Amino acid sequence: MTAPLEFPSDSADWSAFVGARNDARLERVDALAAELRDGSARTSMQTLGLWNDLQIELNGVRNEAHLFGEVHPDRAVRASAEQRVSDADAMSASLMSDAELAAVFAATSIEGLDPAAQRVHEQLLRDLRRGGAHLDEVTRVRVQELAARDSELGLVFARNIREGRREIRVAPEALDGLPSDFVAQHPSGDDGLVALSTDATDYMPVQYYARDRETRLTVRRRCSGGPFVFRLRERSRWSSRRHGAAV
Repeated sequence: MTAPLEFPSDSADWSAFVGARNDARLERVDALAAELRDGSARTSMQTLGLWNDLQIELNGVRNEAHLFGEVHPDRAVRASAEQRVSDADAMSASLMSDAELAAVFAATSIEGLDPAAQRVHEQLLRDLRRGGAHLDEVTRVRVQELAARDSELGLVFARNIREGRREIRVAPEALDGLPSDFVAQHPSGDDGLVALSTDATDYMPVQYYARDRETRLTVRRRCSGGPFVFRLRERSRWSSRRHGAAV
């Protein structure tokens, strides 16, 4: 059984906890990637197993750092966590555009793999192509730069939601599709309009359930600090697709 994670009891230790713990995981990702490239003879299942271990470490960094970046009360700890998110995203983009790794997986056979492993193999080859592994070196570098830009803008977007509360006012019918308890907690004001904030408690339900597209987009743009960050991120993703990859 996995032992429960023990958090620091002293607030001064939190930055080191968030940094050192996740840096060690990223070093483990580097080591596993090097092992995949070392040319050793392995079965397809062993190769996929190494990739699975790598993804567990990489997504562990992303998930934990995302959480602390959103909820920790200390700004310095949040900044440290955001840096680890950025590092993990950069490493992921590099791996998914790695022509050598793509060749390793392309050379593996699906013979002897069960249906679940075959699906992992198929989707991994697809994701490597989407990541730009099939492109020339100059274009792969550009795709990685665009992925880093997308990650940076995503962190700015999340920070604006977390730290820059804003409101919009919409007609009551704009809440169509939202749960009844949400609607009940958002009555119309004296002007006949409903106030929606960029707090996560409003933002997430609106993005998931509001049927009105314009309402969803308006709240999203307000979260981003106006349309500027939102449009920059969309432009970054469009540029990546134009180069033959998908950020």
